[in-house]
Amino acid sequence: MYSEVKTIIKNSMKNKWKESHPEFNRQDGVHQLDRRGQTTIFRLRTGHNRLRHHMNRVFKVGETNLCSCREAAETAEHVLHNCQTYDALRQSIWNEAVDMTTKLYGPPHELERTAAFIAKAGIAV
Repeated sequence: MYSEVKTIIKNSMKNKWKESHPEFNRQDGVHQLDRRGQTTIFRLRTGHNRLRHHMNRVFKVGETNLCSCREAAETAEHVLHNCQTYDALRQSIWNEAVDMTTKLYGPPHELERTAAFIAKAGIAV
């Protein structure tokens, strides 16, 4: 009896949460990627990666958190959106403007593009 009531309450709360947060109701396309792609996307999403900003801030590795372009901290957003070092590669993969949310949380084909960009750039995340 107790476990049934608990299950009913749990499902009710889960449904209420889904209704109040419709942006999270879709299936996450990351599960359709291969393991390497999944790992890349998860690390970029969480910020727990091998980019200089995280390594310098958390582990005190390296003298600086700056990207090799010396324009800004080497973060996922900087590398995927702003770093001039990767402008040509970025243009070849995304020939139109794509926001960070789409690059990291979009449909599977967008996540594949993001993972391909990181791989082709030779960036270890």
